[in-house]
Amino acid sequence: MTATNEHDNITLLPSILPPHATSGDASAAARPSAQHDEAGIDLHTNLVDYTDTEIAEALARHSVEIGLPKLYAPNHVVSEGKMRVVGIKAKKISSTKAVLIVKFISPQCLKNVQMQMFCTSLEPKTDQGQGADVSIMTALQLTNPGAKSLFDLGVRCKPRSDTTRGMIAAFDSMLGGTFFDILQASSDDFETSEQNPFGDDCHLRSSRDQVGYSKGAPDPKHHGQAMRSAMKAERINSQTSEMDGLWHRGVFQKVLRSSLTPQDRVFTSRFHYKIKRKGGEFDKCKVRLVVQGQHMRRKGEDGVGDYDDAFSPVPAASGFRTIFSLATQQNMFVDHVDISQAFVQGELLSGDGHNGKVYISSPPGYDEDPLYVYRLLKPLYGMPSAAELGLPP
Repeated sequence: MTATNEHDNITLLPSILPPHATSGDASAAARPSAQHDEAGIDLHTNLVDYTDTEIAEALARHSVEIGLPKLYAPNHVVSEGKMRVVGIKAKKISSTKAVLIVKFISPQCLKNVQMQMFCTSLEPKTDQGQGADVSIMTALQLTNPGAKSLFDLGVRCKPRSDTTRGMIAAFDSMLGGTFFDILQASSDDFETSEQNPFGDDCHLRSSRDQVGYSKGAPDPKHHGQAMRSAMKAERINSQTSEMDGLWHRGVFQKVLRSSLTPQDRVFTSRFHYKIKRKGGEFDKCKVRLVVQGQHMRRKGEDGVGDYDDAFSPVPAASGFRTIFSLATQQNMFVDHVDISQAFVQGELLSGDGHNGKVYISSPPGYDEDPLYVYRLLKPLYGMPSAAELGLPP
């Protein structure tokens, strides 16, 4: 039988269960719709349906207050008033068990005292608990028998607007009120890329950059790392250009390894890789062949060693100030020039190597007959004395 409201023209049907429905289905139909917290826990589901870890994490996440019977008092403390604790941290102790670290909020004599409680398990027989049932679920049954779920314990889902505002506030606190603008960054900020300034998960690219390049890309520390990077092809081309330039300038010549005397030393060499940038944008992959000069020894009084003197390539700041002062006084323009492979424009010092001879092996990644080594005819990067050599007079 149906009833019709003439004014609203709505047909009202009586509540009739499906043919195969039971009374249990009716109660299920009347159950509140699922409400999940941020971890996916249904607030209306009975807590005993979850694992110990999920119960402990949920109670700690929502700072649920739990009433405790008198027998739960730590160290048999006799306290006046109701004992109430709040979950502050979940601690997993095995693959199936977890404990909840709780803090007393009352009575006053136990306030801020912390202890750990099992969620559903008995206390270990070997500890002070002697296998007693002082679990959280038992405490809830004794002090709040009607509470079966998080919803019964007073937990409610936050409105989406509150969650969004909380996320924005957390994001603002991390930024610290400072916004980063790539267009306002100095090119000097990107000259050294030993460390990604934006973090390992952040890679900013421009449409003009080479494939595989990012503004936070670190420089390879060795040849193997360079060959595993996305810019492998670009770096191989730079290696070839570097070696071609050195051969063209007559930096070294090939000699048979068997022709060396026992006093001659052969030093290893390697390619040094660096990404050059202009205005924060990719310019080129720079590769330099360097001698492993850290293995060279300064010559002593007996004349045994690999070099006489070491020099720093960094000019004194007072020299720059003097030049700028003179240019300003004389109303002169100041300009600079970048000399390609500047170190190899000079000549070796007489004290370099044994009897003026320095030998190196070919760098990793450059195919060469192992029977041959290179004799340096000009200074090379990495040699302690190379920075003293400028352009020939």
